[in-house]
Amino acid sequence: MKFLFIILFIGNLAWSQEITYSPGQKVDIVVASTYYNTEYIYLKNTTKSNIELEYALVDHDFNKDWSITLCTNLYCFNHLNEFGLLGNLAPNEEAFISINLSVNESIGTGKVRYLVTSPQLPEMSDTVTFIYTVTETGKLPAGPEVKINFQNESLTVFVLNSAFVGLIEIYNYGGQLMFQDELTPITAISFRDFPPGIYIAVIRKEDGQAITQKIAHN
Repeated sequence: MKFLFIILFIGNLAWSQEITYSPGQKVDIVVASTYYNTEYIYLKNTTKSNIELEYALVDHDFNKDWSITLCTNLYCFNHLNEFGLLGNLAPNEEAFISINLSVNESIGTGKVRYLVTSPQLPEMSDTVTFIYTVTETGKLPAGPEVKINFQNESLTVFVLNSAFVGLIEIYNYGGQLMFQDELTPITAISFRDFPPGIYIAVIRKEDGQAITQKIAHN
């Protein structure tokens, strides 16, 4: 459960009124397909006078198979309510918008945004956002560690993960080792002296795992 704060401050000056707040508050999480929990965004009145707040739905693209309950400090709804009041907040009093979500083992992504405004202060507004990424395990899949490119008789290996340690090996289709060297951030290998044919590029990681790619050298 995460608590995020939007801080509202009004300075009463003889010639003007200053308003400052923290815009764009956001919950952005990756969760598992068994996820069922509530995330909150809190809004606190740090002024010396009461202030009214209201909210309006901007947009959303939640998965239709997810079960959603929207709650504020005043009401709860079994859907994403389009408009509502957050009440009249006394100094140091808090309001909140929360999303209770059960993803029902449905993998995907979804986002909802609400605009928070004050009828008393039309120049003040903020957008609060809830973003969910649902995967089987609750973790994002690891990105590729290397990229292999072959063109103009040259094989180039780009190391995308700075922590990656490994070797590059080139075998002909008969299994003969034609080339071997340690990988650098960018490793280029010329095939100009290799006879035409099918080759296998093998990236051997430090832990023994291997990445292979077939190369057609004409």
